Amino acid sequence: MFEAIEQYIRENAAMTESARPEGIRAAIKEETGVNVDSAIKKEYSKRTQQEQAAVEDYLNRLYPEKEHPVSEDEAEVTDIYDRARLTWEGVETGEPEAQADFDAIRSRMIEAYELCEQAFGTEVEMRMAEMQENPWDLVNDPSLTVDQKDAVLHYIKAKAAMDGVTYASLDAMENKREEIAKNVEQRTHKDYGTIQPATMKVDDKPVYIVKGM
Repeated sequence: MFEAIEQYIRENAAMTESARPEGIRAAIKEETGVNVDSAIKKEYSKRTQQEQAAVEDYLNRLYPEKEHPVSEDEAEVTDIYDRARLTWEGVETGEPEAQADFDAIRSRMIEAYELCEQAFGTEVEMRMAEMQENPWDLVNDPSLTVDQKDAVLHYIKAKAAMDGVTYASLDAMENKREEIAKNVEQRTHKDYGTIQPATMKVDDKPVYIVKGM
């Protein structure tokens, strides 16, 4: 099962930044000045008109193929994704509770797949393919039993949490890569293109020669 999860992570690693929830939120903030992260956490009655419009725009961009208002389940999935991203940030800083939450996310992903296997039996692979294409269409399929619909919803929510920690970890790695590249650039000699370490004569402080000799 963990092999399937890791394969899922690799297959989704190439999603463009603008298509991810955080990319959509960043675009809306640039366009409107509204912080969707803050607005979506407020109760509906406490949002300003501009904040509510931004939240609706955010959810509609997440699900552009839908021709009806976003459901409570869809909004909950978005919230699960956001909270999972925060979980990974906690893992990065060494918070014990965050690590426990991360372990629980992985366990729920396994449990969700097992529930789908139990609910759909021999049809599970076909149904999983449908979920990958458009999970909400499957949720609204009138031919599903109550148990099958519950299994699909459980999987969607578990996958949202897995997406959250996955993309947060990928973003963290990219940020570290950019930081390392920036540090190397700052220490590289402008003319020779190499790193030339040196020591200050006054206090023996290590430095790097970036111009001249």
